[in-house]
Amino acid sequence: MKNITIVGGGTAGMLTALFCQKVFSKSKITLIKSDKIGIIGAGEGSVPNINTFLSFLNIHPLKLMSETKGTIKHGISFENWNNDNDKYFHSFTEDTTFNIKNIFQKNTYGFLLKHLLNNKKPFKDYTYVSKLAYENKVDLYNCRFALHFDARLLADYLENIFKQRGGTVVIGEYKDCSFVKNKISKIKLINGKSYKCDFIFDCTGFARLINGKKQKDKFKSSSEYLPMKRAVPFFLKTEKQVKPYTQAICMKYGWLWKIPLQHRIGAGYVFDSNFVSDEDAMKEIKTLFKNQIIQFNKPISFEAGRLENPWINNCISVGLSYSFTEPLEATSIYLTIFQLESLLHFVPSLYTLNKYDISTYNNLVNNRFDEIVDFLHFHYLTKRKDNSFWKSFNKITKTPEKIKIILNRIKNNFTHFDMVSLYSTENRVFCFESYLKVAEGIKLIDKTSNKYYEINDLKSYIESSNQKIKSAQYHKEVLELLSKNPSQII
Repeated sequence: MKNITIVGGGTAGMLTALFCQKVFSKSKITLIKSDKIGIIGAGEGSVPNINTFLSFLNIHPLKLMSETKGTIKHGISFENWNNDNDKYFHSFTEDTTFNIKNIFQKNTYGFLLKHLLNNKKPFKDYTYVSKLAYENKVDLYNCRFALHFDARLLADYLENIFKQRGGTVVIGEYKDCSFVKNKISKIKLINGKSYKCDFIFDCTGFARLINGKKQKDKFKSSSEYLPMKRAVPFFLKTEKQVKPYTQAICMKYGWLWKIPLQHRIGAGYVFDSNFVSDEDAMKEIKTLFKNQIIQFNKPISFEAGRLENPWINNCISVGLSYSFTEPLEATSIYLTIFQLESLLHFVPSLYTLNKYDISTYNNLVNNRFDEIVDFLHFHYLTKRKDNSFWKSFNKITKTPEKIKIILNRIKNNFTHFDMVSLYSTENRVFCFESYLKVAEGIKLIDKTSNKYYEINDLKSYIESSNQKIKSAQYHKEVLELLSKNPSQII
């Protein structure tokens, strides 16, 4: 392929451009971006797969974090989801913290499950990563972590790397495209210029300008499982203690994210606009944060769902142009990276356009999206029923089939709780461990009637965790060190 064109200059577009530079080193890579798209104030969190992908692109994750005024993310603190001012912590998989001698060596899940069922304390009170995070400390060496970042600074930083490596960035507005034998041959801009292309990546966001409109690929809504359709993003002043986690705070008609950055906090209220207006949502925000608000950004409308096919002929929709759920578990960038990494198995077909491989790729990506929808829906099965929205949630939404199975197994006291068969750890974004943590947090687990035996090694596990927490660095100290002497960490 002589010419690869990426249309769209957001995070998805920039990651795609750098990926193409890496994989198709002999091709000319052109990125077309608009200069009329303003700041959204969302998409500032990630999951751990971002680190391995950045390393693949020869970008050090902590260097990127430093350049984008970012912070470390050890997981998400879900707060007030049962309307009881309680919270639970969904940390990233803690594989390295469970290598304790003589503790259920068969698998990690057995250990987690038994302790969940046999101990009165919440999961967050004794697991290493949750305790570490709530003390505003970080561990970059013994557990998985992700990143928070300023979305605009991220796009600028990635663009500069792309241009330094020989990539071409064109400023212009997409108008149309030309076809030759069902293949896109040329991208046309409003200013009259056009660009030949052998392969195209549609990264045009919610507009979905190429596959969604020009090739009329059908949009499949997931609103029956995820009814949220509106968000009001805003910025808050920084706090003295920089938290190494995202906060997901339950509100009257949805939930609110708080993402701590070095220079501000990114926040946003996600809600169902059938129950509350933008104005009333803002009033609720102002009541909660008062004089902490820096500015409100433009409200965002969205619908959970995906295109029927991300790959059509010589064009692949990547990022928001392919799909969107909602920002609850920061899966947007995850899925973008998954799409790109999956392409490594299909590189020859980008040249030959093999129909079987295209279909296989589409099924792979679509199934991953559906898994994410399942998991996000699971969060909403909370005990909260204090107003019209929360009372109606289960009435107006359907429950995915896999979630029905999970709920049945929880109801039957885990007697046949083989979650690994449903969501194994291998090549999954959210596995059994994640479901356990959320299930406990939204109080689906009955600890009073289980039949499992006690494990006596919990004490040694807690002692070991506490010792590691004592020696861990405060998040703020790590950020200061990165800014002053990054070579000590990077």
